[in-house]
Amino acid sequence: MRDLIHERRGLIRVLALGLVVFGLLRIASLVLAEPVVGFANQYDMHRSSACLGLWPDAVPIGMATPAAPQPHYRRSAARPAECYPSSQVAVAWLGMQAGQFSGTTGEDAAARISLHWIGVAGLLCWMLAALLIAWMFWSQPLLLLGHGVCSALLIADPFNTLYLNALYTEFPAVLAAYGAVAVIVSLWVQVTAPAWRLLALVLCLLILGASRVQHLALPIMLSVFALLALMRHPEWRRRSALVLLACCTLIVLAQVSQQWRFAPIARANIADTVLGAAMPAADPERLTQALGLPAGCAEHAYATWYRQHGVDVFAECPQLAEVSRLRLLVLSLRDPEIIARMLLRGLLMSQHLRLGYLGERAGGDFISIGPRDHPLWFSVAGAVNALPATVFLIASCAALGLIPAFWLFLIWRRPGASAPMGADSLVITVCAHLFALTLLSSVFGDGYSEVGRHLHLGLNALLVLWVLLPLWLWRRRARWRTPWLGAQIASALVLTACSLMAVVASLRLPLAFGVLGMPAQALPSTGMIELRGWALDRFAIQRLYAQIDDGAELPLARSPHPRLDEVFPYLEEAALGGFHGSLDAAQLRGGDYLQIFAVDAGGRPVLIERRRIR
Repeated sequence: MRDLIHERRGLIRVLALGLVVFGLLRIASLVLAEPVVGFANQYDMHRSSACLGLWPDAVPIGMATPAAPQPHYRRSAARPAECYPSSQVAVAWLGMQAGQFSGTTGEDAAARISLHWIGVAGLLCWMLAALLIAWMFWSQPLLLLGHGVCSALLIADPFNTLYLNALYTEFPAVLAAYGAVAVIVSLWVQVTAPAWRLLALVLCLLILGASRVQHLALPIMLSVFALLALMRHPEWRRRSALVLLACCTLIVLAQVSQQWRFAPIARANIADTVLGAAMPAADPERLTQALGLPAGCAEHAYATWYRQHGVDVFAECPQLAEVSRLRLLVLSLRDPEIIARMLLRGLLMSQHLRLGYLGERAGGDFISIGPRDHPLWFSVAGAVNALPATVFLIASCAALGLIPAFWLFLIWRRPGASAPMGADSLVITVCAHLFALTLLSSVFGDGYSEVGRHLHLGLNALLVLWVLLPLWLWRRRARWRTPWLGAQIASALVLTACSLMAVVASLRLPLAFGVLGMPAQALPSTGMIELRGWALDRFAIQRLYAQIDDGAELPLARSPHPRLDEVFPYLEEAALGGFHGSLDAAQLRGGDYLQIFAVDAGGRPVLIERRRIR
């Protein structure tokens, strides 16, 4: 096989470079399209705009425009107090400079910048990275070919490139993580470890760490794998460890200081995590007590920062702002059902790789683009949506079993023996760690608030893992090596056990989720109260009902809900996921909670929301 690859290395290189160029053409076709194509602004772009003084044209500053991206932005005064620096701000700044020198004339034209220039800046950054990685893999034809395939099919997929014509932080994070993994792989397979690779790794880690606070732990994890790769280079171990330690320390200090500076963002994140994700996965009263919070804080379970049910949750439970995520994680690990329900619900909400609640074409109304608009705009998102939700959950969770299997293998293998791990094994393992850490940081960082977008980098890693793992198993179907046989068997048993637990958890745990959207504020004290919202599950929901404490059940009727099927297209009942009903406010008297239950396919009533009766 090696001889065949050596003979065909010239052809492989040509094919790989052709795929890289094809990927660049795909990205360019989307970035330069007219009307502008990209994810619309649901408000988070405001934090980057505030740094640059770059605001959507003809739209009031701070106004969200989720129906469609705004094609032009206008230069105005920056707002340092609202600025949240990130790697995307640097990319957008390059686009602004390019837009200023694009040949426009006149005072008004100079103040307006097409959103295309932001996308072009991102495209150029990726072009430079793609060519440098190709050069780095030039002596490794198969790795070069893998880079070409990823460039053409993954990086250039619209679920990634729609972030280019926008001010979100997702694309720089994907670019930096991809570059960091490529450098680590090159360190793993190359005989020499020149300084420029270490510098390239540090740059990628800084960009990744600066992309968003939820990616805080990723540079640390990637640094560990880089040091494992450098074990074969004794002369580089100490200096590399010091450089990577300094890099990770800088990232942690910068992001932690940002959290202190932006207290409202930190408060929103902890409210979404504790009230919106952790308490619904556990018993709210018990978890409140375990976290050391006053008993009254449990009254706000199922609320979030954006849906506070007519009260200020931090005024009534100020101790919530001091909750430690590490303590919450430890408490969740002590009761595996809590963390399993939290993570599985987060995954269930993020299977759609495209953000169905945002429009993708300027001038439209929640329009989604696809190959019907341009032949190069095909996406893997459709194939992922076609997976049954339970299959997606099982395949995702089973992938997490690769993590303990890998570390068990390293610990168990014969002392002094080099691990029989090729580049594909390394990439699979790193992708499993990327997915796991991104999932944890998304759910424990901001609950279920836009969990699909927060998990975007992890879903990229998961797709790579799914493609590589079957190929890896096929190549090693008869290559059990005697020196590491015990470690290999133990690792296989751990992976099998984790897969079985994923199957059991995905099938047996109650995971229905939903929202009581009306009334949005406190419950009225008089008159008829109209109840409206939505509820979904991986299987069909049998029925829904409202209940006051443990009293009589009030049936709720199913009904269509606007765009719910676009946000969750992989769930069969999304088109009729809404519910409605009404009750007399007099029925609330003497009760403590109004509760909404969904009876799942197994006949279990799952509490999806409750409101305190005041």
